[in-house]
Amino acid sequence: MNRTLRTAVLGLLLIVAMVLVVGACRSPTPEPPIQPGPPAPGDRPPAEPGEAPADTGEPAPADTDESVPYSATLGALAALDSFEYEFSWIWEGSTAGTFQSGSFRGSGQVQNQPSRAQHVVWNTADEEGVESSIEYVFIEDAGGFWLREATSGDWAPLTGVDPSLYEAFTLTGFLTPLLFSDAEDLAFVGTETVNGVEARHYSSGGFSFLFGLGCTVAQASDDVWEAIDLGVPVRHISRFSGSCGGGSAEWSFELNITKINGPVEVTPPI
Repeated sequence: MNRTLRTAVLGLLLIVAMVLVVGACRSPTPEPPIQPGPPAPGDRPPAEPGEAPADTGEPAPADTDESVPYSATLGALAALDSFEYEFSWIWEGSTAGTFQSGSFRGSGQVQNQPSRAQHVVWNTADEEGVESSIEYVFIEDAGGFWLREATSGDWAPLTGVDPSLYEAFTLTGFLTPLLFSDAEDLAFVGTETVNGVEARHYSSGGFSFLFGLGCTVAQASDDVWEAIDLGVPVRHISRFSGSCGGGSAEWSFELNITKINGPVEVTPPI
């Protein structure tokens, strides 16, 4: 592996390490509340012949979108046959008078069935505008990983790589630490068609875990769209500005899942 490619790989690993550190600061997502179901048939005696059923005073079981709590996870994407995605995370802030900013963007095609394969491109940029890109292909049936810097470099096969490394390159593996939603913060907004599927829209005005870190929130919003009957997010948009640890911070994040269970073609690049 040449020096440039090795530098790109090290940069990738630093990105993964960074998001894992950020994720360690968040509070665990609480389990969604269990919705009570209708009483079992044996819970009350049947009415006598000719007698009207007794009025229990209990409301009819709710079966509306408003009664369904948000429960989508990125991990549920593994149950789909295939999908595509795009995301962007842009941030800036200052600590001890030092300004920092940057961005992390990516896109990918993912196949889970009949075997695993994916083709992804990641791009990063720092406050000086210096950009770097990594393109990656994995095909389980071909037993291969391939990597190159940007879209103009030469492809290099990664040999002797532990297959468990695949998980670090999945959307779930590297992006979960950036998703700060807590189910208890999210309120149902409505049902909408997003990225070609019917989805429930949930929204929150902030991130409760930040208060435990001593942050002051000036403005924040968190909106997620959960595909009905699939349990996966199809869009996630977050905004935050405020101060943490004596410094200022601002970020925006957007994720879109598209072409769910659509055709995907991932082929060896060389």
